[in-house]
Amino acid sequence: MVFRIFDHILANGIEAMFSFSILILQKNEAALLRLNFDACLDYLKTSLLDYYQIEDDGEQDEPQFRVDDFVRDASRVKITPFQLDNYAAEYEELRKAQTAHIIEMDNMRNENRTLKAQV
Repeated sequence: MVFRIFDHILANGIEAMFSFSILILQKNEAALLRLNFDACLDYLKTSLLDYYQIEDDGEQDEPQFRVDDFVRDASRVKITPFQLDNYAAEYEELRKAQTAHIIEMDNMRNENRTLKAQV
């Protein structure tokens, strides 16, 4: 499974890694939204690929997965460098706004302290 994923990433670039990530989140969206934080962490560690797991007949020591379906589904998720750049710019804007808000709150707290000291 790892070799197939690496082949896909090497053939299609870094965007392929994001397509695998988004696919896994899409397939597990309903389950993840139902869980609390601690249960979500356990789920992320153990059950992310359950959607692609082949039913265990008791003969195999390790779980088996439908790798072809997984890679095919991931290749259908289209992530372009342009989209990634847009997401990065949007994230930077959110961070700047958050930082500006934090600075404004700190300035107000300092001004409040100064005013209290004057009273």
